[in-house]
Amino acid sequence: RIDRMYTKNLSNYVKDVKVKHTNISDHSCVIVDIDIPNTPKNGPYYWKMNTSLLENKNIKKDFILEWVNIKNSISKYENINIWWELCAKKRIKSFFIRKSKELNQQKY
Repeated sequence: RIDRMYTKNLSNYVKDVKVKHTNISDHSCVIVDIDIPNTPKNGPYYWKMNTSLLENKNIKKDFILEWVNIKNSISKYENINIWWELCAKKRIKSFFIRKSKELNQQKY
């Protein structure tokens, strides 16, 4: 039996609380909507790299070659910060997404 919910420092971020009753149980469901500022959201715009790829020797070898190609494009950009934002990060992400897909396809 739950009579209380402790939220510690989250109480300032609670947007809504709802209690849902059901016919199949004598218990109710408590739904709490919390909005915490400055937290990354999951979705198509948020990518988290599978770090286990870094332990794969073949992927490491392929990435070293890819990194050389990525670095060779620095001179095409006004400065290194622009190169990093517009080129390097995107190509690194694409590389690891591609390698992850390849590994998953090999499993099946």
